[in-house]
Amino acid sequence: MIIMKLKFLLLFFPISIFAQVSPFGTGQIINQVIGNLQNPAAVFQSNSGYGNNGFLFDPSTILPTNTYDIYVPTTYDGSEPYGLITYIDSDNDGGFQASWIPVLEERKLIWIAADNAGNTVNTDYRISAGWSAVYRMKELFNIDDSRIYASGQSGGARMAQTLAYIYPEWITGSLPLCGASYPLMVDQDYETNNPDSHYEVILNFTQADVNYIKGFDRRYAVMTSFDDFREGDIMNIYYGGFDRDGIDGKFLETAGGHCATSAIHFRDALNFVEHPDQLIQNDDFTNQSPATGLDYQRKNSGIENSKMILFDNQIANEDVSFVKTRNGISWNNTMGSIVETSFKWDIANSQSAVFSMSAIEFESDELYCRNNGFINDSTSNKIAVFIVNSGNMRQAHIVSYKPNAIDTLFSGQFLDWTGLTDLKIKWHLWNNEWRVEFSEHFSSSIVLNASVRLLDDLRAVRIRWAEMNSNVGYWNSTDWSNGAYIILGAQKAEIQSLQEVQINQLSFISGAENHVFNTNPQISISQNSSTLTAESGFATYNWFLNGQIISTSNSPILLDCVEGEYYVEAVSENGCIATSNAVIVDFAMILESDIVEPMIYPNPSHGQIFINSLKALQSVTIRDMTGRAVYFENKVDNGLKEILINATYLNPANYIVEIVDGTSVYYKKISIR
Repeated sequence: MIIMKLKFLLLFFPISIFAQVSPFGTGQIINQVIGNLQNPAAVFQSNSGYGNNGFLFDPSTILPTNTYDIYVPTTYDGSEPYGLITYIDSDNDGGFQASWIPVLEERKLIWIAADNAGNTVNTDYRISAGWSAVYRMKELFNIDDSRIYASGQSGGARMAQTLAYIYPEWITGSLPLCGASYPLMVDQDYETNNPDSHYEVILNFTQADVNYIKGFDRRYAVMTSFDDFREGDIMNIYYGGFDRDGIDGKFLETAGGHCATSAIHFRDALNFVEHPDQLIQNDDFTNQSPATGLDYQRKNSGIENSKMILFDNQIANEDVSFVKTRNGISWNNTMGSIVETSFKWDIANSQSAVFSMSAIEFESDELYCRNNGFINDSTSNKIAVFIVNSGNMRQAHIVSYKPNAIDTLFSGQFLDWTGLTDLKIKWHLWNNEWRVEFSEHFSSSIVLNASVRLLDDLRAVRIRWAEMNSNVGYWNSTDWSNGAYIILGAQKAEIQSLQEVQINQLSFISGAENHVFNTNPQISISQNSSTLTAESGFATYNWFLNGQIISTSNSPILLDCVEGEYYVEAVSENGCIATSNAVIVDFAMILESDIVEPMIYPNPSHGQIFINSLKALQSVTIRDMTGRAVYFENKVDNGLKEILINATYLNPANYIVEIVDGTSVYYKKISIR
């Protein structure tokens, strides 16, 4: 389907082959007539709700007389394609944003705004004037088809956003300022001023139109300010529209009143719109493996009923369950990353239980394996959100860690979240800012840094890295250069038991660079009658029977098994955990001939060991409890069913005798005194 779209577009928007120098020069051009279309066949009817129903004016009725304000970057010479922003103002003078010039220059963007298209003009003409400019500018300039954006101010921003919905085939993103619109009605949850002034719906699109628009995967970055009287409307669109319908949107605040903006404000919005959008990890836990991305390092966790479960603690003296990604993100740059998860507890008022969502800079395999999301390693950079469920209170704490320093940036108490419904946590994370959005609201909060703010929606926390430390910034440019991995973890208090945590989904998108950490160690176990054998080479083996731990040792062999389901968690030298396949021990399924095992005696022994078998013996090996061979393989003569082994040189200890008998392998524990 995508290929068909591309072919369709190329039919009407031919790619420029020859350099097209600016007919108006470079820099700022005011009140310019740009002329009528040379190729009227370029006019394209969209398949969205208002693209082909006669709503828009024919460009030939606008272009010959309407004037435009234009900005052409000084570096433009027509030899390479530049992006294009068509801008619709709330006034009739084009509304040029002078503070955006540095960004237009550095990002190679041509800007054009229609005069006589302010709030006093009819909607259809205003949108048509902005759209007609796109047709004509593609004839006059070398325009990059993949970077055509709509923008505007206040009421003009509403028009620009609507234009982006009408023509998702060509408008590849929008950057409206202090105003926005949405194709459908949204919930009216947030207000700042003028409670009856909602303007989300301009044209009556249908749900089918929204689905069509979504298919193009466009991005919409709405710019607002803390004292903007339209901020509440924009929050309604973001949460009730973009977030609800799965559309990539973002609202970005700056200081000031209605329509305040700056170069940083615009640059951050543009970075979001132009994010490369590489999906690194995507998992709704309906299958054992993620839909996108690698599997995880896990401890005390597993997938049940389409959820990742962080189990109640089952190992003595350990208080943590976690899921740790092997894919990583790259975020300390202009593009950044977006990380999202949702979770809940299984019991209300779980005493002193903590859920954490952490990003930790990768330093080494050893530190990666050792970190469980709660370890405070003094050498690691780390950012984390902790959700505490204590009695009748549920709190969130946002914390950053640098070498030998911990900064608690925000603490807040949730208003009415019980912990039993899903709490969604979403990060917008880049070098200028860390936005942490929650699906529930705070009743009270404390911010511990002037560069941290709980937004007016009472659910999003904005942390401006660039403004910390007297605008010096918080991170160095080399920090996080090796990428970061994500850990979702749960921790119990010293005495209280950890309640089960249910994770619904985990996803993150990042820049073009993908990081992969520590190849997951693999392990399998095999069964021979009542003996289970795991692969050797791990430091510790934790054996489980019917979900309960029954043995922790450094031996890969488990003897004298009873009936039930077994698996093993093996821990490598650097702390990574491998979980084996499950094996069912069911003696009713074992053939009678298979349970006639060799005899070994005396036991205990002083080193003289007799072995007697009904089948011909093939070999005998004695191993210590770590699995290391201390009596090397003794090849037995063909047909011999009984042998004597002289192992008097072995130190007094427990050993395992491995016997190959015909086609079977048996393990027997023996004590040498």
